[in-house]
Amino acid sequence: MLPLRLLLLVCRFFPVVDQYALVKWTWKVGRTTEDGFRLVMMTVEKFGLGAGRALAHEILQETRSAMIVYGIAHAERLEKNYDAAKEWIDLAEEMGCEDCYHLLSVKLGMSHKIAEYDHGEIVEEMLACNYLPMEYTHQALLNKAYLLFKERQYPKAEEIVDHILRIKKDLSAEYLKAEMCLIRNEDTLAKKLLAKSRKHLSEIDYNVNVALAYFAADRVDESMEWIYKAVRGGYKKEQGHPAIKYIIESDRFSEYCAMRN
Repeated sequence: MLPLRLLLLVCRFFPVVDQYALVKWTWKVGRTTEDGFRLVMMTVEKFGLGAGRALAHEILQETRSAMIVYGIAHAERLEKNYDAAKEWIDLAEEMGCEDCYHLLSVKLGMSHKIAEYDHGEIVEEMLACNYLPMEYTHQALLNKAYLLFKERQYPKAEEIVDHILRIKKDLSAEYLKAEMCLIRNEDTLAKKLLAKSRKHLSEIDYNVNVALAYFAADRVDESMEWIYKAVRGGYKKEQGHPAIKYIIESDRFSEYCAMRN
């Protein structure tokens, strides 16, 4: 197999090289799982999900690796084909793929859609697995922090969030930290953390995000101010979070808007 470093040099000095053809060739020559995974994902991107499915079946039979299933199941999930994604996962498990830990991340992403996938159990399984890639462990830690936050175990949740933020910048972790700061009325730090996401979001989405942070901290009046800004900007209650819809439909919000207008 052509070494990855050499491939990168080829791509750098010969930018007109057909990337798909190159990956297809490396799979043909090397037959490694990593090359098969890349080829499946590029096939989905270039030719569509149907072509990707056919190739994934072919490569899975040869590699017997759940990494291939992770790729195609993730593509199915992005298209909201949750049942199809589950069928891929079931297939990998039935085949006895030895690296089924790759599937935990996809299961976690579908745990709100597939009743069989218990969110909390998957998080704990991911955290107990010593050989998960770092990005999977990070995903599991963040989800664990959110679960603890929902259970109002704020110190434990914050301990995890602080650990994540010591390792890398993470907007989701900073957002959860901001929610906990709002609960403690540490508004200066909370606003600073929330403001970090401003450049990544539209004005409406930013207003809704801040509204949800205040709502999570049981500061409903301040949440309504941000919802008011979002509605004035064109936000429709059908667009997003049930909590926002609940507030918009409340008499309290109607009175607030009348006062603000």
